[in-house]
Formats: sequence, C-alpha cells, structure tokens
Amino acid sequence: MSQPPIPLPEINDAILTAIRDFDWEEGRPILAELVGNTPAYMAKHFALEHTIPSPSSVTSCRRQ
Repeated sequence: MSQPPIPLPEINDAILTAIRDFDWEEGRPILAELVGNTPAYMAKHFALEHTIPSPSSVTSCRRQ
C-alpha cells in the first residue's frame, strides 16, 4: 500500500535542517567536484534519445 505524500512544510523543514547541518568543510570539495563534472554529464545526457511518453509511461533515455 502506498504512503500519503509528505506535507510540503515538512519537506521544507527537512531541507533547511539538512542545509544547516551540512559539514561545509568536508562537503565543499565534493560539491566542487560535482559542479566540475556537470557539463560532461549534461553533454552525455543530451546525446541520448528521449522518448516521451515511452511505452511504459516512463521517460526512456538511450544512446542515439
């Protein structure tokens, strides 16, 4: 049985708590690496063929 959606204020509070509790000293290099890898990831993703809607109702991404 599926669960009811989480109320938006609860989601917002959880996100704010995560941001406040984030260890910026440890996380900054990880985020910098992620940002540095983003252009290559996006180029790779845009090289995929996107079928919307796919037969399974889920977006299908595959190499062209």
